[in-house]
Amino acid sequence: MDPSANLSHLSPLASYGCSCFTWDTLSGSHLLGRTYNHAGNLSGFRIAALPRRFRIRLETQGSTVFYAVSRFSCLGMTVKDPAFPFLFDGVNELGLCCAVLHYPDSAVRTGLSSGETALSLSGPGFHPGQPDPAPEDARIRIHPCLLPGYLLGQCADTEEIVPIMESIVLADHPGDSETPAVHYLFTDTRGRSVILEPDADGLHIYKNSVGVMTNSPGYPWHMNNLRNYISVSNLRSQPQNILGLEMPPFGDCQGGGFGLPGDYSSPSRFVRLAMFKNYAVKGRNEPEGVMRMFHTFSCVDVPDGILKLSSDAELYEQTLGISVICAESRTYYFSAASNRRVCAVRLPSGGAFTQPSYYDLPVETDITYLNGPE
Repeated sequence: MDPSANLSHLSPLASYGCSCFTWDTLSGSHLLGRTYNHAGNLSGFRIAALPRRFRIRLETQGSTVFYAVSRFSCLGMTVKDPAFPFLFDGVNELGLCCAVLHYPDSAVRTGLSSGETALSLSGPGFHPGQPDPAPEDARIRIHPCLLPGYLLGQCADTEEIVPIMESIVLADHPGDSETPAVHYLFTDTRGRSVILEPDADGLHIYKNSVGVMTNSPGYPWHMNNLRNYISVSNLRSQPQNILGLEMPPFGDCQGGGFGLPGDYSSPSRFVRLAMFKNYAVKGRNEPEGVMRMFHTFSCVDVPDGILKLSSDAELYEQTLGISVICAESRTYYFSAASNRRVCAVRLPSGGAFTQPSYYDLPVETDITYLNGPE
């Protein structure tokens, strides 16, 4: 692949209304899950296992390729075409997990001119393709799409993210006018959830987040909006005395979740996912927790047909699949909308492999007939 090529071909893959949240199980497993919403299909996606000392490309400047050598192996969803992995989500060998979601009209990056120094030598694992000409800014400039792979390769847990981000500035590739606007959620084996949002007034890091993320607006706005729904309960409504008359609830299930917004906008999905996470019954162990997490995502699962992208074409955004990652077992679970059977990939032990491995997604419909084939 031409090292001077830009990353604009990634923009359609990160430009839709995905949702994610963190969770745990009664046995102490920590989970991170997300939806994959897109108007196409999953043919361009695959799961990748990347070994230690894998060269993670960060940015390109002309004929110079800048990359970092990872300290830790990692596993996650990537795309098939680029010669370097852009991770949508993933987990490293120490259990640090990440998800990257679209952040339209909010994310701010630093643009680079073709003659500007792109990176410094001061970052962990950093190596340029040729000597770096004494930059004025000592911070590492990283394309926003490639930040997850860099942090998973360098950080042991969420505590290491804050100091390392002080040496990083998110920067567009020269000539790349379609860089996806994104924000990030990280979690680890201690259940800490950190959200990173690049805004006009700087990079905001929310260290003690509730572990829920959708799209724009920013995390503080969503948390303030959540206050509109503090009266939502998981209890059935009881009869009330109104103007001297006892009024029973209308219908059998009124009360449980009554008042939650029902559309698929980012604010509505955030509210529903936060409330469902608050009330959802935790699994006893990892397998049960994973299956319950898949089920919980039904509250933000977008069916084909409700979100038409253009009046001139039969093109619809929908939830194409859902992933769930376990930090302790370093296992990546995935279920496609076209094939509800859950598949999984385990990250091999850190030193057990030296070459990247790639796994295609089983997207063809697979039905088990209990009375055998015809």
